[in-house]
Amino acid sequence: MTAGDGRRFCTSCGTWAAAFRADGKGNPDRGCPGCKSLERHRFLALLVPALVARGQVQTALDVAPTQALAALVDSLVPHRLGMDFDPSADGRTVSARASLTHVPLPDGCIDLVLCSHVLEHVPDDRAAMRELARVLAPTATGVVVVPRRRGQPTDEDPSASPAERVQRFGQADHVRYYGDDFVERLRASGLAYDEVTPQLLLPEAVWRTCGFMPSETFWLVRRADAGAQAQPMSTGELSGALLGELMRLFADADARHVAARVAPVAAIASTSAGARTYLRRARQRYRRLRGPVPVRLARLGWAGLKKLAAARR
Repeated sequence: MTAGDGRRFCTSCGTWAAAFRADGKGNPDRGCPGCKSLERHRFLALLVPALVARGQVQTALDVAPTQALAALVDSLVPHRLGMDFDPSADGRTVSARASLTHVPLPDGCIDLVLCSHVLEHVPDDRAAMRELARVLAPTATGVVVVPRRRGQPTDEDPSASPAERVQRFGQADHVRYYGDDFVERLRASGLAYDEVTPQLLLPEAVWRTCGFMPSETFWLVRRADAGAQAQPMSTGELSGALLGELMRLFADADARHVAARVAPVAAIASTSAGARTYLRRARQRYRRLRGPVPVRLARLGWAGLKKLAAARR
């Protein structure tokens, strides 16, 4: 199996597909037919292992966790805290029910924060950003993703009606659509950041095969006062780590494909061995029946049946 042949590869569930499916709004080539992951989920499935592999990550704060990403983080990090203000709204399983504006954790205790498409839901997003800066350890990294319109200012109105929110912000539970000034809010909240996109870090063949949104921005944030303790990965270092993780996922997918092909063959071989044993025993029984005694008994039996049938007429 190789990339670039028109098929799609889902980094979230590690499977190949002929194509990704359209989303609920009719946008084509978005959702994995297996795990239903979208572009950002699949990119995070590469980015998170790359960040974890770089340093000692013992604790992770997963805000509004998705099932696939939560399982990935659980496999990489000893302690993951899943947190959501209203987990029942999306059927999430969390460790703590809390708002991002009041995180029930001490200062500097988190090594990795995942906050994907959360801040646009929070009325006081600046308070939420300050909480992210507060709980991050000096050497920690956070991944923040929000919907953003380039070349425009942030449009927000927490008091807008659900219908107006759908029109202005894209969803009834969004209170804003971020613009170019999003980074100013990060800075004002005590967060330094680096912006990365799939097309900045990966070859076109890769982000097309994996169905990433090429220009979607992921902000890698850290405490602004951390100084040299939280040095970001260079673009080259991060790109190499992402490609390395992708190659591992490709290899795992190929191994599963080979195993799936071998398993039926093994089953057939097992069945054939059983059939050969049965046939051998059947031939032995046949040879015994070919002797004179079995044949004579068979003839006597046939003659007896004929006499019995004649007597009943």
